[in-house]
Amino acid sequence: MANKLGLLQRLSAGVSRLLNTKELVGLDANGNKYYRWPAKNDYGDPVEKRTVVTPDRRYDPELVPPEWSQWLKMTRREPPTEEEVARMAARRVSIKQKAAALDAADAQRRFQAETLGEAAQPAESPNQDRFVQQLSGRGHAQEGPGPGTAKPQSQETERKPAGSESSQGDSSKDFQADTWRPRR
Repeated sequence: MANKLGLLQRLSAGVSRLLNTKELVGLDANGNKYYRWPAKNDYGDPVEKRTVVTPDRRYDPELVPPEWSQWLKMTRREPPTEEEVARMAARRVSIKQKAAALDAADAQRRFQAETLGEAAQPAESPNQDRFVQQLSGRGHAQEGPGPGTAKPQSQETERKPAGSESSQGDSSKDFQADTWRPRR
């Protein structure tokens, strides 16, 4: 009987395509009905149009299961099966239960910390100083200056021969903001 039903559905789908009418593809637990029909795009090429009709005729994207939403947006070729929709709904319920259990465990941990007189420890945040060190290429704070960092003043003065000051082209030591003027 199931084989005949599948054959009848395919036959009715073929007839509805010939008559250019909407074909009912499926239903979901919220009572939404999903349709498809052949159409032509602006260039005259055949395309498939898809839509959903809600029981109250008001579209609410939160009431469309993700599997059907993917089908409507053409990210999946075939509509989801009833088994797939049921499996994914069970998975979403399981995830919500696990999240609730984690929230309860966190609330219990905070309650115990407060009753023992300890301050509740928030989760560790990223160390901003360490992050800036990594960006500047210095690595660890204990290491010496890395590439791109300023050199100590004493090293710069030792390398320069006497008498070669800013007139030789290196005016970085003499630079002051808003006072530099280009040479004429």
